[in-house]
Amino acid sequence: MSGINLQIREWGKINKGNENVAIDIDNITLKACEWNFLADIQDAKYLRFSKKDQLQIKGFVGVISTPDGTQIEILPKTNEKSDNDIIDESRTILWRMLRRVNNIKFVESTEADLQIKKQPLLEILIAWFLQSVNHIVQQGIRKDYSRIEAQEKFLKGQLQLSKQLREPPHKQHLFQIEYDVFSANRPENRLLHSALIAVSKWSRNNDNKKLAKHFLLLFDDVPLSNNYKYDFSKWAVSRDMHYYQPILPWIKLILNQQSPFTLADKNAGISFLLPMEKLFEKYVAKCLAKDLLSEFRLTEQSPQKSLATQNKSNVFTMKPDIVIHEGKNNHPICILDTKWKCIDQNKTYENDSEDKKRGISQSDMYQMFAYGHKYLNGKGELFLIYPDHDGFDEAIKHSFDFDSGGGLKLWIVPFHISVNTLDSERLKLPKDCLLKIK
Repeated sequence: MSGINLQIREWGKINKGNENVAIDIDNITLKACEWNFLADIQDAKYLRFSKKDQLQIKGFVGVISTPDGTQIEILPKTNEKSDNDIIDESRTILWRMLRRVNNIKFVESTEADLQIKKQPLLEILIAWFLQSVNHIVQQGIRKDYSRIEAQEKFLKGQLQLSKQLREPPHKQHLFQIEYDVFSANRPENRLLHSALIAVSKWSRNNDNKKLAKHFLLLFDDVPLSNNYKYDFSKWAVSRDMHYYQPILPWIKLILNQQSPFTLADKNAGISFLLPMEKLFEKYVAKCLAKDLLSEFRLTEQSPQKSLATQNKSNVFTMKPDIVIHEGKNNHPICILDTKWKCIDQNKTYENDSEDKKRGISQSDMYQMFAYGHKYLNGKGELFLIYPDHDGFDEAIKHSFDFDSGGGLKLWIVPFHISVNTLDSERLKLPKDCLLKIK
C-alpha cells in the first residue's frame, strides 16, 4: 500500500487542496480526489461540512485510509496545545486507554514496546493483534476432527451404502465414502488466517510484516473464510478454546470494519473509528473498578430504569455510565457519569464575575437530577467526571446541591489522563464526599 501517514486530532479540519499534507495537528489538506472521496460518503455521525471545501472530524479517533493509500490517524484532543510534541503524547494516552479497556497484556516490556508507542495507531493495533496470535501459536493451534464426504477410487472410513447403490453403472468403480480428518480447518482458524492476510497487506512496519508472514506460514494449510458471518456464529466458547477468546474482538475489528469509509470503497484499505466518549467511559470504569474498596462493587450501564411509564409501559430508558453498589446490595449508593469534553474551573463572564456553571451543560444537570431521584431516591452522591486539562485539574470544592437540605449532591471531578499519572491517582475525589477509593 502506497501513500503517506497524516496525523490530526478529533474535531480537526480536513481541507481540499493540491497535495496531501499536514498543516498542523488540527488541520490537514487532501488532494481533490481524496477529499471528494470523504465528502461523497461523509456521515453526520463521523464527519460534517464546516465550509464548502472543508470537513470536520467529530468526536472519534482511529484510522481512515483513502484510495491512494494515505492513512489519516485521528488522535484524541487532550488539551489546547498545538505543537508537534502533542502527537506523541496524544498517541500514548490513546494507547494506554485502549490497552486498559481491552485488557491487553504484554509478555514483556522492552525497548521495542517503547518504540511502538511512536508508531502510527494502525501499526500499534496490528502489533497487539500479532501478539495475540503469538499467544495462540504458543498454546497450540487448535485442531479438531471434521467429517469429509468424498467420491474416491479407494475405500476409506465408512462406505455410504445408500448413495453407492444409487450410482449409475459407469460410476460403480467409485466409492461414496465419509471419513474423519484431524486438521486445523475450523471456523476460528479460518477467520484468523483471513485476518492475517488483511494485516499483512495493511502494515508498513517491517517488524509487523515479518511477523505476519511467519504466522501465515503456520496457517498455510487452513483455508480462508468464505463467509465471515457464518464462521463467527460457529466460534467455539468451550473451555478448551479459552485462549482463543481474547483475539475475537481484534478479528471482528479487522474483518468486519463498521465504518462508512470501508463500505463505500473496498480499495480504501482499513478504516475504523472509535467514539472517544465511549472509550473514556470504559477507561474510567476499568480504572475505578481496580481502586474501589472491597465493600463496594461497580456496574456499567446497569441496572437500567425507565424515566416514566405510559399506559403501563416503560418509556425513556436510563443507563448511567457507572453505578456503585455496597456489598451484594443491589440498591445503588452512588452514580457516576463521564463526559469527554472540557470544562473550565476558572471560567468567568465578560464582566469578570465568576461563572458558577464552569461550562457544565444544563442538559447534563437535568440528566444527573433524574438519576438521583430514580436510582438514589433523592438522597446520595452523584459525580460528573471530565478529563483533566490545564483549565480543570482538581475537583470543584463545593458540590451542587439539588435540594436545600443537601440530601442529593453532585460533585464535579477531573479524571487525570496524563501519561505520567499512576492509575491509582487518576481520580481525585473531593475531601468532603462520602465515596472513598484506595
